Amino acid sequence: MDQQSTEGWLAVVSVSELMRWLLWHEFMKEYDHLDAWLRLVEEAVSSPNSVHVTYQTAKEEMKKFERLRREAGPRLIQLDSLTRRNRTLTRLFQGTMQARLLSSARECGRRWDDVSAKLQSITGQLQLFVSEWEAFDAQREELAVWLADMDVRLIEVEQLTGNACEKLRQLQVISGPPLCPSQSSSSHPRG
Repeated sequence: MDQQSTEGWLAVVSVSELMRWLLWHEFMKEYDHLDAWLRLVEEAVSSPNSVHVTYQTAKEEMKKFERLRREAGPRLIQLDSLTRRNRTLTRLFQGTMQARLLSSARECGRRWDDVSAKLQSITGQLQLFVSEWEAFDAQREELAVWLADMDVRLIEVEQLTGNACEKLRQLQVISGPPLCPSQSSSSHPRG
């Protein structure tokens, strides 16, 4: 082999080796970004502030976890890209490097699945809590209006002049509507 062909062969090997390590570097950079996001979310889902919380805290937590779920979409694309790069790199590397690549991609996918499931679960629990609280609050307000209306009617009966029988008849007219505001008024006709 002459010197020119040796130098040419070394140049090809060097370019090939350089490309391989550039791909490795890009893979690791992308992996590190995804790993950092996964660690952040793993920390958030490992200790959600969703037990024994106030309504306001639950709404804030729900917004936080919904934001993390929205961020998860682009991260899934990033994981897919990482998986494709991993396939390419595992063909270029052998031995320890190949095993490390396969292990890191597998672990990243497992962590993604765990985080995604926990985000889904926590967000669902918080949404249920918030919606139940809002339904309860709406019923409470409806009941307060109904009680205020009944109070006004009772005051009107108290102020009636006349005998007790007349007041009782008037009271029966008032008590005709449902006792609970959530019952339909059509099922209880007024006197």
